[in-house]
Amino acid sequence: MHQLVREHLERYLSNAQDTRVPRALHDHLAGCPECREEVGRIADQALLLRSIRPEDSHDPAPGFYARVMDRVESQRTPSIWAVFLQPVFGKRLVFACLFVVALLGSYMVSTEPQGTLSASSPEVLMATDTHPLEVSGANVEQNREKVLVALASYEE
Repeated sequence: MHQLVREHLERYLSNAQDTRVPRALHDHLAGCPECREEVGRIADQALLLRSIRPEDSHDPAPGFYARVMDRVESQRTPSIWAVFLQPVFGKRLVFACLFVVALLGSYMVSTEPQGTLSASSPEVLMATDTHPLEVSGANVEQNREKVLVALASYEE
């Protein structure tokens, strides 16, 4: 089928006498038996399809779609995640989480050691050592010995 026929085929099939169908199409169909035969077969199929179409359309009754959607919703199985979307459950869940966080925080605060370090404790003395260790980074074994001597010479 030639390009001219393809471009105007629908308009030609709907009404061959339409003024919007170019005269060149009629001339081409008169001179080209291949296109004329193809358009004839398409026109026969279009006529056949029009003949099997019902004359009156059957529209659904008012409210049909709403009833179908209600029935679909009623037969749907609820998801486990739907529970979390309920506002009452969500609020309770948030409050329970806040309570657990507060409970764990108070437990950690209450179990933390309360005593402060005295001035004579080993930790304080090592932190405020007046005799700094002269540790050189080159000899690891010598550094270990200096640290051991400092720990062994500790006096209260």
